Amino acid sequence: MEVSSGSMSSFGSNTGVRKLCECGLPAKVFKSKTDKNPNRRFFGCQLYKEGGNAHCKFFRWLDEEVIGWPKRALVEAQSVIKEKAEKIEELNATFGASW
Repeated sequence: MEVSSGSMSSFGSNTGVRKLCECGLPAKVFKSKTDKNPNRRFFGCQLYKEGGNAHCKFFRWLDEEVIGWPKRALVEAQSVIKEKAEKIEELNATFGASW
């Protein structure tokens, strides 16, 4: 799963309870960049991206999954944004960034 680093917050959004990973370290909030769960936040081991703790597989969604028409709209918007970004890259490669 592709992720981006989020804030160092280690607390649940509603409960205020500290989340600990299987290593006993405070869990870090990441953001999913997958097509299935775009921008959905989740808890993971804070050493995950650094490769310092490859054995820890701690993973918990931070929030409820968006379903129905809001999810379809979000996925569609993500797709349009991705297409536009690819077109911009293509135009920059063709014409250069001189304009």
